[in-house]
Amino acid sequence: MKNKTLQILFASCLLVITLSIAYYFVIFLPGIKNQERADAISRERASQEAIQNEETKKYNQITYCQNTAATQAIELLKTKAKINPSLYGTVAKEEGMYLRLDYDSYYQQCLEKMGITP
Repeated sequence: MKNKTLQILFASCLLVITLSIAYYFVIFLPGIKNQERADAISRERASQEAIQNEETKKYNQITYCQNTAATQAIELLKTKAKINPSLYGTVAKEEGMYLRLDYDSYYQQCLEKMGITP
């Protein structure tokens, strides 16, 4: 009787241990691997978004510098035309005209203020 009880107890313990190991490998471990995979994908997406945001920021800064430099160069040409109309008068009369050297100078200054090096 005692021997049979011990056999049943030993078989029950062995069954519980086997089921625990099976649960670990079949249910628990794949769940952890799926979570790790999902975390890796999430980190990759966040990294790509950060790179894209940085590129968008740089593009916006360059566009801002282009527009600002053009506006300032146009205003400078108008001022030069007022000072010396015989030299700059005909060029300044056309809408949106500016001197390329003035534009380049203002553009370079703006880029330097933004911390962008060409």
